[in-house]
Amino acid sequence: EDDIMFTGDFMKRFEAKSNHLPDDWDMLYLGGNFMFSYGGEYHPITGDIKFNITEETYRNLNYELVKTTWTQCAHALVLNKKFFEVILERIKENPTIPVDEQHVYLQRNGYNAYAFMPSLAIQRPTYSDIEGRFVNYNIEIGNNF
Repeated sequence: EDDIMFTGDFMKRFEAKSNHLPDDWDMLYLGGNFMFSYGGEYHPITGDIKFNITEETYRNLNYELVKTTWTQCAHALVLNKKFFEVILERIKENPTIPVDEQHVYLQRNGYNAYAFMPSLAIQRPTYSDIEGRFVNYNIEIGNNF
């Protein structure tokens, strides 16, 4: 994406946690929107694995790696090469559905998605072609980069 912005200590934070990524991963979100209100569930892989992650508590995490069932956005997403054919087939079958919604469908149907909480990368304030206006998602979702 052309509007990505990384945390100041991105490499240090990424290297500290990414080695805990399970071998079965399909998607890894360096940043995204965590959809608690839609039923998204988030389970810590690093840090306190018993920590109850909620919309109110996730910003208290130390950029932990979590298993996710509902994360949206594609501005900072890593796809495992074994997953390419799956996502391409899904897009071919449903070409009018936005790609980040395609990813959510796959998360909710057996594919393994992981994310950093809070996000290691956000969308910088800029003009959105999709929304046709200037947006600052950081203010809207409470990020404080």
